[in-house]
Amino acid sequence: MWHGSARARLAKQAKAAVPQVPTSTNEEDDEAHSSSSTSTYYDKVLVDAECTHDGSLRHLVKMTSDADWNEYLDKYLSSTHVQGVLDLQHDLIRNGFRLLKEGGRMVYSTCSLSRKQNEDMVDQFLQDEPTARLETFDTTNVPHQVSFVSDTRLMYRDMVV
Repeated sequence: MWHGSARARLAKQAKAAVPQVPTSTNEEDDEAHSSSSTSTYYDKVLVDAECTHDGSLRHLVKMTSDADWNEYLDKYLSSTHVQGVLDLQHDLIRNGFRLLKEGGRMVYSTCSLSRKQNEDMVDQFLQDEPTARLETFDTTNVPHQVSFVSDTRLMYRDMVV
């Protein structure tokens, strides 16, 4: 059995071990990070972005009635909520990429099946970020049962500035 203080210490240690990606949309914060001599850059960044959960069975199996489904639609798929999620994803992908070293690699991931939250988000990011490149990689030896996994792509920071 966990005691409150032991759980709190463990949570604090876990949080301290994993740096958090900033989600600020403030351009001054962007400039401060890029000009800071203490900035940390990483070889690899995983952006596991918040999404509308439409591709997550864990969330969808909770819908046992029409009322549950309507509540889900109102809460997660309203145009206001979706736009907020898209704005957050835009910030997350940009800030994750900003933390890459030259030659570093980033994976952008959501549990959504929405094109707007996946392909369109990545395509827009690539248009906005001239040093980003998209790379396909072989998934032949990656265990999977879904055919679209073969289209998995990887972003990386261009080594040529």
